[in-house]
Amino acid sequence: MKKTTFLFVMFLFFSFATIAQTTKATVRKIEGIPIFILNEPDASYTVIGKVSDQDAVSIMNAVSGTATIRSIIEQAQIIIRNAQRKQKKGKIDDFDAIIIDDDGHIGTCIKFK
Repeated sequence: MKKTTFLFVMFLFFSFATIAQTTKATVRKIEGIPIFILNEPDASYTVIGKVSDQDAVSIMNAVSGTATIRSIIEQAQIIIRNAQRKQKKGKIDDFDAIIIDDDGHIGTCIKFK
C-alpha cells in the first residue's frame, strides 16, 4: 500500500512538473527582422500596425483565377517588404518585429517596450 501511494504521489509530482515547464526558442530573423510565426514574444510590446502578404503577383493571379502557392518564408518576406514600404511612406511607425498570424497572410508589426 505504501509503495502504491508513493508511486502515485511521484506520478502526480512529475506530471505537474512537466506542465509547468516553458519552452525557449531562438527567434529566426528574416532580412534582419525577428519573425514570430505561431507564437508571440515573452517581452511586452505595443502593436504598431498590420500588414498583409498581398503583392502584385497575388493580385494578378486573383484576377486571372490562378492560385499562388508560397512557402511560409516567401510569405514572411512579402509581409516584411510591405511593412517596410508602409514604414517609408509614413503609414506605420518604426517596428522591432513582426508576428505572423495562423494562416500566414497577416503580419502584426510590434515595438518592444
